[in-house]
Amino acid sequence: MTEVYRNEVPRNGHGGPRYEPTLSNLLALLDSYPFENPMVRDRAATLALALEKYRGHQWIDAPTHPDFAADSSYDVYELDSLDNFPQDIREAIAGRVASRVVRSIGRPKEDGTLTPTLLAFDEVWKIRDKYPRILDVIRRGARQGRKENVVTLLATQAYEDFESLYDVTKNAGMKIVGKQIGDYSKLVSDAGLPENAAAAISAIRNAAGEYAQYVLAIGSGADQIVEMIQVELSPAELWTFTTNPNERNARARVSALRPGWSRGEVIEWLASAYPRGLAAAGLVEIDETLLDQRAQA
Repeated sequence: MTEVYRNEVPRNGHGGPRYEPTLSNLLALLDSYPFENPMVRDRAATLALALEKYRGHQWIDAPTHPDFAADSSYDVYELDSLDNFPQDIREAIAGRVASRVVRSIGRPKEDGTLTPTLLAFDEVWKIRDKYPRILDVIRRGARQGRKENVVTLLATQAYEDFESLYDVTKNAGMKIVGKQIGDYSKLVSDAGLPENAAAAISAIRNAAGEYAQYVLAIGSGADQIVEMIQVELSPAELWTFTTNPNERNARARVSALRPGWSRGEVIEWLASAYPRGLAAAGLVEIDETLLDQRAQA
C-alpha cells in the first residue's frame, strides 16, 4: 500500500481535486510491479488472487464516500448496521471504521493545539466477538490518547468482556462500576480497588424510574479516590434514554397513535403523564384514554 500511495499521491496537486487510491490500484501494482525477491513475488501473487474477487466491489473497491469528507464534531458508527453483510465484507468495512478512528487521534487544530477527542465504545462484548481489529484501536486510543488530548471510554455489561483488554483496564484512570450480579472479585483485584470500594459495590441500590447508583474510582494505589455517585434523570431525560422494554414500547405506541407528533412531542406527553416512567409506577403500558383527553382539551 505504501507503494500505491507513493504512485498516486502526486496526482493530488495543490488546489486541485482530490484523488483517493482504491483496491484496483493495489491490484494493478501487484500485477505489474517487478518484485525481485521470489518469495515476495509469490506472496504478491497469492495476495492478488485473494483480492481479485473484490475488484469493482461497490464498498471495498471504492473511495471514501463524500459525506465523510465534511468536517464533523460528532461521528457515530453503528456496528449493528454491518450484521447483514457477509463476514469478509463486514470485517473489511469495520477495518475502514477503525482506520478513521485512529486518524482522529492527535488531530491538530489551525492554531497547532490538539483537538480534544472522546472515543466511546459501547457493547465491548460485541466488538470483542465480531470485530477484534477494533480492539487495536481501543488499545491505541487508551495508551497514546492521554498525551494526544484523547479520552477513551469503554462500556459493557460484564467485566469479563474486558479480558482481552487487560492492559487497558489495569491502567484506566477512571472506573465506573454499576450493580454487579454474582462474583466480582476479579474486577476488584484487577482494578486494585480497596476494601471500602468493594463494600460500596455491594451496597449499590437502584430504584427503577428514580435513580441509579454507581461506584466511581479515580486514580490508583494510595492516591485512588472512591465515591458513590447517584444519577437521577428528569422526566424528559428518562423517557428519552430509557432502556426498559415496556417504556420503549410505550414510546413507540404513542408515536403510532399520534403519527403527526414529533419525537419531542411524544417525549413531552409521556413525561407529563408518567414523570417517573412506567416501572416506578408498577405499570407495563400507558392508559391510552389519556391521549384522547389531551386531544379533546
